[in-house]
Amino acid sequence: MTVNFELISRSLRVPLFYVEVGAATRVSAAALIKPTLYLGQMLPTGVAKAEELVLVTSASHARRLFGEGSQLAASCAAFFAAHPTGELWSVPLADADGGTQAASTITVSGPATAAGTINLYIAGALVRVSVSGGDSAGTIASAIADAISVADEMPVTASAAGAVVTCTARHKGTVGNQIDIRDSYYGAVGGEELPAGVSLVYAKTTQGATDPDVGDAIAVLSDEAFDTWCVPWTTASQLNACKAELDRRWGPEIRRYGHVFAALEGSVGSLQTFGATRNSAHETVMGFDDSPTPAYVWSGALAGVAARVLGADPALPLQTERLPGVLAPPPSRRFTLTERNTLLGSGVATFAVVGNEVLVERAITTYQTDAAAAPDDTWLDVQTPYTLARMNRRWEARIVGKFSQHKLVDDATPIGPGQRAVSAATVKAEIVAEYSAMVDDGIAEDVAGFKASLVCERDATNPNRLNALVHPDVANQFRIFAMRNEFIVQPSAPGRHPQMGKQKGIIGGASKLTLTNNETNETWNLRVKGSANCRPNAKVRETANATDGFAGQLERCEAGFIEADCYDAADISLERIGLVSNGTLTSWGANGKIYVCNGGVVETPTLSRDDGTWSLRVEGDCEEVLAS
Repeated sequence: MTVNFELISRSLRVPLFYVEVGAATRVSAAALIKPTLYLGQMLPTGVAKAEELVLVTSASHARRLFGEGSQLAASCAAFFAAHPTGELWSVPLADADGGTQAASTITVSGPATAAGTINLYIAGALVRVSVSGGDSAGTIASAIADAISVADEMPVTASAAGAVVTCTARHKGTVGNQIDIRDSYYGAVGGEELPAGVSLVYAKTTQGATDPDVGDAIAVLSDEAFDTWCVPWTTASQLNACKAELDRRWGPEIRRYGHVFAALEGSVGSLQTFGATRNSAHETVMGFDDSPTPAYVWSGALAGVAARVLGADPALPLQTERLPGVLAPPPSRRFTLTERNTLLGSGVATFAVVGNEVLVERAITTYQTDAAAAPDDTWLDVQTPYTLARMNRRWEARIVGKFSQHKLVDDATPIGPGQRAVSAATVKAEIVAEYSAMVDDGIAEDVAGFKASLVCERDATNPNRLNALVHPDVANQFRIFAMRNEFIVQPSAPGRHPQMGKQKGIIGGASKLTLTNNETNETWNLRVKGSANCRPNAKVRETANATDGFAGQLERCEAGFIEADCYDAADISLERIGLVSNGTLTSWGANGKIYVCNGGVVETPTLSRDDGTWSLRVEGDCEEVLAS
């Protein structure tokens, strides 16, 4: 073959040694993963410049950049708790001019009749306030305000007037409405109780309003690629701006992709109503009710988990992933299974609580209907857009990396050694090869089906263009396991066992054995001498196949047996008894004779009452065997 050089000229005559260095065309997995973007609000105390893209390296760095107690610093801290090694960028926005700060009050009743500690939770963060016996309501209120004020990371400022503490959000806008204030989250069991004689009453007095325009942050992004986005707002205008930008980024000309995460507090009804207003394949909103942790921390943790897990493998489910730093709602406010299923049918992602840890249950998108408003679950789970974005990047890297400076010829055209020429067939082979690698990496399946449906052809009107149609079978997730457990209670005495063919039990000590021919409904009675037994043998496995394509393994019991000593059976012959068995019937006569019947076919002379006492053993699939 001929070696192609980019820098070393073939007209060189000067000796001796020349070498050019070029990277292999294979793109590393890390190059296919793009960083995370958090948008939010900063305080004037932060050193970052508003509306400028900035790299955030740690939670402490975020506090310095955006200000202690800022919303954006709290969201970034949640990200690093979930993804300590993640690459995070942010565009901070200043509060909107003319915005309103949310405010709440804590009304104290006293005096304290015993010393103790108030465990106050503000936006999920603990503030401990010491109380002495005899402290008045006003003294306690001042102590609460002082404790809040010295905690720089608090998202509120506090002041006391008499027995009332007023907490005012540091930020203007709706993010202040997300701040929850309560006490004794873990209750008496967790060692948290109000001091004796003290009570606290909480009230939200002012609603925050007017957020900064997220469009100002989007405008500075240019076409930088970010796989995972996080925003603290869920108003229609803010989410719609993100949706419009992500739709643009998923377009064929831009190919920057991305997915935005948010969270919203509300009842099942209000969340269901919200979900009905959203419909985006590139947007996930997790719903919750009455958590001490604000929604902007929920979304920060969720986006961090998604960036870590889906960055490593875009097809992995997020279920059971812990949301660090998020406090669970009290048991009475957690959604039931029925309610969570309703939310998942309304475009709202859900969580579960295990041991007071908040875990991702199912992270779905808000996409619910297609362009014709028909129900559509094509983009239901976040793994679908993440996987498709990874696939597209891999194909782009392979095609561009190998054929960025090539000529295009028809498939039948001979290509000489060293010629930089490519045909549709060559590119098609590369597409299949990369898909096969994706299958090996666990993000796709069915190479044969993909190859059979793949179309790659030269454009009919533009000779410089190839057109391809691919049908990737993206990897699914193991989300639901359903099993039916048909149990039995084994009696102490021999009795019925449902897996012994169609045999029915014989009771020890029964006086008579009745065998019924299922075909003719005739019965024969034999007297039982002594006791009788009925028991199954071990299980066996067998292959199951069906015309609809089902294949698997079934377990069944091996043939059991029913055994009894019988005598004086008037007019009973071995032929007649054999009619009821699809297995083997064996009789041991008192005279030493052995009579055998297989599947109803008599192989020995008949047995009659003249043969005296004999033993009967029925083994296999008997239609009916009853004791009386």
